[in-house]
Amino acid sequence: MTITLIQIVPRRSISPEGVGDYARLIAEQLLRDHDIRTVFVSGSPLPPQERLRDEWETHELADRTSAALRTTLDGISGGAPMPILLHLSAYGYQRKGTPLWLATGLERWRRGNAAVPFVTIFHELFATGPIWGSAFWLGPVQAWVARRIQRLSTAGIATTGPYAALLENWLGEPRGSTIALPVFSTIGDIEDPIPAMERRATLAIFGRAGIYDAVYRERIAQIEAFVTANKIDEIVDIGHRTEAPPAMIGAAHVRSLGEVSAALLRDELGAARFGLLDYDADRLAKSTIFAAYCAHGTIPICLSEAAGQNDGLRPGENYLRLGASDVTLVLDDAALETLQHAAKNWYHPHSLKSSADVIGRLLRQSSATTGRN
Repeated sequence: MTITLIQIVPRRSISPEGVGDYARLIAEQLLRDHDIRTVFVSGSPLPPQERLRDEWETHELADRTSAALRTTLDGISGGAPMPILLHLSAYGYQRKGTPLWLATGLERWRRGNAAVPFVTIFHELFATGPIWGSAFWLGPVQAWVARRIQRLSTAGIATTGPYAALLENWLGEPRGSTIALPVFSTIGDIEDPIPAMERRATLAIFGRAGIYDAVYRERIAQIEAFVTANKIDEIVDIGHRTEAPPAMIGAAHVRSLGEVSAALLRDELGAARFGLLDYDADRLAKSTIFAAYCAHGTIPICLSEAAGQNDGLRPGENYLRLGASDVTLVLDDAALETLQHAAKNWYHPHSLKSSADVIGRLLRQSSATTGRN
């Protein structure tokens, strides 16, 4: 029997949007494998020229208020029970990351839909930072919003193990009651990737504009040492850049592609031996770039000072971590093969198909477990 699901997302925009892309792919997979059809609710009023128009029915809130949310949800369902999948990333719903209207609107909806499945994917919980920054003062409010929404949900999914543990602690729930589900690659994956030692000695650098300073200014000497030690002859730079990367790093020519299609990106990652990203290693499970590297058999290299041992990840075993003071790593064929296989094996249980299976199961569960108080 076909189920109609309401997915609430921060926005559906023509611009690249991590959570929006994640939700769209989930919608496609749920329809394909579980006969669950999605209707989207976009929490951000956008100018007409910025709205994404595709095959998915989308209702954009007229404004960010609890009343607008409730009216939209009631209009879609027409009074019929219709499950909700909420993607919670607070800054997407309100500039300071404190969408009180979202929590209030969902509480009001819940009063009239007490037996309806409501699954929340917690992409973020709250921000942290030094006392002089806004994140320090807003973090507690963001956490309060997340706790309110958690109590309304029949099931919770967190993108990292530490997030899941914190959610369980908030409600005093047993370990494992919140599902930890690292993100999947939003550009697809490769079933049988080319073995690392058979690939050209290429280093892919994929990411948004902010990666430029970390790679090409702050850490360029370290990157050059890695390139030289591992006989890398080409660096493929992918993504929007405000200035051109250097033409050479060591003996490696830098081929700058800018923003590319998903198909070309898949081809490049499927051929590259290594993939570099600048990210907090303790939260790698929520990086779609890290997931894309693992899914395409590209050995991930993370620039980070964090220990990076959460969610079953171990530096040196299923990815490489380069701290600012780390010595250059030299990898032989056996090490390349081990790293590539371990990264792919880590990724497989939370591929797009596996993630949709988890979500589909939660949505079809009996409403007997509905609601937390």
